[in-house]
Amino acid sequence: MATPCTAQPSEAPLSLEGRLAALPTAPGCYLMKNAQGAVIYVGKAKVLRDRVRSYFGSPKSLTPKTRELVAHIADFEVVRTDTEREALLLESALIKRHLPNYNIRLKDDKTYPFLKITNDEWPTVVYTRNVRDDTKRGARYFGPFADSGAASQTLKILQRSFTYRKPNAPCRDKKLTGDWPRACMYFHIGQCLGPCVGATTKADYGAVLEGVARFLSGKSEDLIVARRRKMEEAAENLDFETAARLRDEVQDLERVTERQKMVVPGATDADILGLARGAGGDACVQVNELRGGRLLGAGHYLLEAHIEDADAEILQSFVTQHYADAPQETIPPQLFLPHALPDEEATVEMLRARRGGAVKILVPQRGDKRGLVELASKSAAENLEQERLKWLNDEQKTTMALTVLATALDLPSLPRRIECYDISHSQGTNQVAAMVVFEDGKPKKSDYRKFAIKTVEGSNDFASLQEVLRRRFKRAQESLAAAQAAQGVADALVPFDPLDTATAGAVEEAVGDGTAPPPDEKALSWSRLPDLIIIDGGKGQLSSSLETLREMDVNLPTVGLAKENEEIFLPENPVPVILPRDSQALFLVQRIRDETHRFAITFHRQKRGKSALKSSLDDLPGIGPARKKALLKHFGSPKRIREATVEELMEVDGISRGLAEKIRENL
Repeated sequence: MATPCTAQPSEAPLSLEGRLAALPTAPGCYLMKNAQGAVIYVGKAKVLRDRVRSYFGSPKSLTPKTRELVAHIADFEVVRTDTEREALLLESALIKRHLPNYNIRLKDDKTYPFLKITNDEWPTVVYTRNVRDDTKRGARYFGPFADSGAASQTLKILQRSFTYRKPNAPCRDKKLTGDWPRACMYFHIGQCLGPCVGATTKADYGAVLEGVARFLSGKSEDLIVARRRKMEEAAENLDFETAARLRDEVQDLERVTERQKMVVPGATDADILGLARGAGGDACVQVNELRGGRLLGAGHYLLEAHIEDADAEILQSFVTQHYADAPQETIPPQLFLPHALPDEEATVEMLRARRGGAVKILVPQRGDKRGLVELASKSAAENLEQERLKWLNDEQKTTMALTVLATALDLPSLPRRIECYDISHSQGTNQVAAMVVFEDGKPKKSDYRKFAIKTVEGSNDFASLQEVLRRRFKRAQESLAAAQAAQGVADALVPFDPLDTATAGAVEEAVGDGTAPPPDEKALSWSRLPDLIIIDGGKGQLSSSLETLREMDVNLPTVGLAKENEEIFLPENPVPVILPRDSQALFLVQRIRDETHRFAITFHRQKRGKSALKSSLDDLPGIGPARKKALLKHFGSPKRIREATVEELMEVDGISRGLAEKIRENL
């Protein structure tokens, strides 16, 4: 049995060196295991000895993600392969089998649906999630469909529009010899050629299935044209029943293809991949299927990744896992990607072997094809955001996230109300701050607050945060004190602490039961105190914020959230809290931080825009809106006003000599 290595690579036992030296200098895969024997990472290498040895060198040469991985490695094993392409395929299979925590992998481990033309004597079309190795015997697969509903709807249209035997017909499991006594309903309504009663030939039946394959491959225009021509001929021959059936078929086919937009000239077949990243590293890959120059299908796939993973590494993992088991018909001759793949040569070799033909991986830099990749990336970002919103609407997940967060941060209770603060500026100008509120895991936009920084000059996030917190909790004290005095609930709130959450609750209860009149809602919102304060920043931002809170006798749980590695800093604790990468709590914290950053950036841009529009004329004494408008209309711009003489300024209505001289002096 292999000798386990210790958690720290620098303290590895000598026997480990012997194991590393004995590794082959050949391609293959390696599996890293923890102390319980579970596989936590699967990798592939062109040279196994060099790649595995790199994990147990100096920790300084490793990324934070790899250092965290190495700290949990207790054992490893390797699997040799003959080629790097085989290693790539094996890596994909092992990731799908073991689902290791430290690998980039597809979140949804289910198989995606395909439409399959079977390899029976009289083939049919079926919906399947099981891709078998039967393509060499005549089976053909089309997909995968990211949306199972789209696959089912397409199959229904195929069954109405093409006259192959139906998979749910009485003949589905029978051998067809052509001598059945009678055909089923599908033959009589014109939706099957009737091979069971010998009403068709192999050539005619094969032509129908070839039409299905062409349609599923995106070459539907000629099928629609041919059916429309037959419909017109039937109508001319007064065969209105046939014409009506063909009309319905044309409408069904057009309904499926009506959203297929011509996006590039020529008959281009390619898959266009776009990538979007979440704050915590989670990713979404959009796959747009371009067939014959038309956008035939699209789907998005979520991946579990880490914040340290590069975009190219995520794409590499997706391409390998997505296409490793894909049927031959589903792999296009070209892939358009936003980034080059680290193992492009081996990936192309793997794709060529799966497709049985040439495959190119392209990274367009300009033109229409680059636009297609950017469009796919925008779709990926939108789908990733939709997945986040769906997650937020799942109360069970948010409750779990709040519970995990409370445990990890050692909070006295569930953080039902969380406030997050962020500073935004441009090189110290137009400084603003934002306060975002989440209640029960969901944004409460009515309690969002904007702050224009008033007392801080230049770029000083620490001082800006102190100003914002001072203003926020001063308003809380004033709001609670005013509510108490105005509503006469002092006796019910003794001893009175203006920063006690129960105080705010008592005030609201008094309003609710009618013993006190309702105060101003906005003013009362300042009195609602958070169960947790998140400061967007590291140790420095947290320390300066805690200094201000202590000055104001505010004793509320406060943490800092660093962007780089998603580390959460606690007061007087040098070791940050790192939530597991697949933690619901981490996802919630990231969502809160992202929303705060978005809100702050939006306010900053508004303020910067107003500042940019401000004219130098606004500060001149004696120049109001009317005279400013007259000056700009006469001269065209502030620059020309500055260059004008006193006499030229006096030509403008309402500008006297004295005012003209003031303008010259000040400008």
